[in-house]
Amino acid sequence: MVRRFDIAVGRCRRCGRRVQGRHPLQTSEAVGVGNVQLGPEALTLAAVLNKQMGLSLGHTQQVLAYGFGLKVSRGGLCRALARMANEAAPSYRGLVAAARQSLVNSVDETGWKVGGRL
Repeated sequence: MVRRFDIAVGRCRRCGRRVQGRHPLQTSEAVGVGNVQLGPEALTLAAVLNKQMGLSLGHTQQVLAYGFGLKVSRGGLCRALARMANEAAPSYRGLVAAARQSLVNSVDETGWKVGGRL
């Protein structure tokens, strides 16, 4: 899916500062080179591939390119995942606090094989 956002950009009449609008579905306020953005679905897929399934940023980049025609650099993916982590930080801190206050916690110690070994 491709979405196009036409965002108004202007200058404040009072201070001369550059200002621009923002659509609720925008994932970044970047302009210029960064004016093409991955949407929430593509970012979620990238996060799952990299963090949950263990693909490197390079392999994640290739899946997005070959599977969906999305061109993104490894650095762009890294920055996007960092932005997602910052957005999720308050929820994560809340979950940690709830776990610390819980009387019982259990841990999933299922191994994650790397190179065929645990």
